[in-house]
Amino acid sequence: MKKITNTIFCLTLFSLIFTFSAKGGEIHPIAYNVIPFEEKQDTPAIILTKEEVKNLINNVEKPAILTKELLLSKDQEQILEWFSKLERSTFEIFKSLNASPIDSESKEIVIEVLKQYYKDSFAEMIFNVYYSPVYSVEGNYYDSYPMHAFPSIEVEKLLKDPNVNDVRVELLSGSYYYDLFISGTSTDPFIYEGPTTVDPNNPGSVNRIFIINNQNFLIHAISNF
Repeated sequence: MKKITNTIFCLTLFSLIFTFSAKGGEIHPIAYNVIPFEEKQDTPAIILTKEEVKNLINNVEKPAILTKELLLSKDQEQILEWFSKLERSTFEIFKSLNASPIDSESKEIVIEVLKQYYKDSFAEMIFNVYYSPVYSVEGNYYDSYPMHAFPSIEVEKLLKDPNVNDVRVELLSGSYYYDLFISGTSTDPFIYEGPTTVDPNNPGSVNRIFIINNQNFLIHAISNF
């Protein structure tokens, strides 16, 4: 990736970060991430083509579309497996691009895949976690953040963490959303690392919460994403 030179100005794009109540799926905006839109004189040496992006993403194993039957099945093992696969496949989609720059058409290819599982605006927010927009005199493109800055895969982490026991699923139903809690009991919550929350009312409990539309079963938000 070429060194950024001659930064002329910064525009700002804002991606909304959500917090929400523990029940009922009430989503409240609390802050904005400011994403710099930087101007460069030269485009990077290699920008992946649309065909390359499609081929790389097609090679990533993805879960089936989330269904009402699975969500309401009360099959703890199957539900945990699905959400673990979803987070893993989301991570692998961006990892497969190998931190390479992509153009706006390729971005839409990535977004369309994410929209199979996430609400449109949340799919855009996820993309912004991995890529930032750049303006060049040769044309706009998107530059990847370094791979070491990619978010961790939290459900998989809960399942594999030796300090977390009794991982389970709880589904609460609201008027428009399901609140899906994936939680476990940590033997040492004070050294547990990652964005998964520690319940202040139960210091031994760690949770990953998904807010899911109860009509189309798309994910609208994830706790501390």
